[in-house]
Amino acid sequence: MEDRVAQNRKEDPELLETSVTSRIIEEKILVYSSCIPLEHPDIVKGFKEHTRLSTCLTTKSMEEVAWKLLTMVRMKGPKELAALTMDGSPHCLQLHFALEDIHEIYPSIRVRHFVIEKGVIQEVSSEAVKTARHLSRIKG
Repeated sequence: MEDRVAQNRKEDPELLETSVTSRIIEEKILVYSSCIPLEHPDIVKGFKEHTRLSTCLTTKSMEEVAWKLLTMVRMKGPKELAALTMDGSPHCLQLHFALEDIHEIYPSIRVRHFVIEKGVIQEVSSEAVKTARHLSRIKG
């Protein structure tokens, strides 16, 4: 089991260990929760057209992750940033918030949000992410 965990975690670089000017960074970047490859390896592998970078907001600070991504966007100018996380995780949700903040600074970049719930990937809207951040928008 330990070998399988190590293998899944080594497939893609960790975001904070990747240079903001790395040659691997292309027009589309996917940042995904580092726990996903162990549970759903085929879902991550499906994002073939993206530079895939992992992170864990249980162990990393949102500020570190957001600053790294913001600098990467400034230095490399990708066209798209996407987040892939486990639905329901309060830690993972922060990654989606960070992408929305980056979009406010760089409105020309396309931002996409994906979550996995019970093994099924779903794309969620920026509006859903903003609502999750501002609970006062929900009436009830």
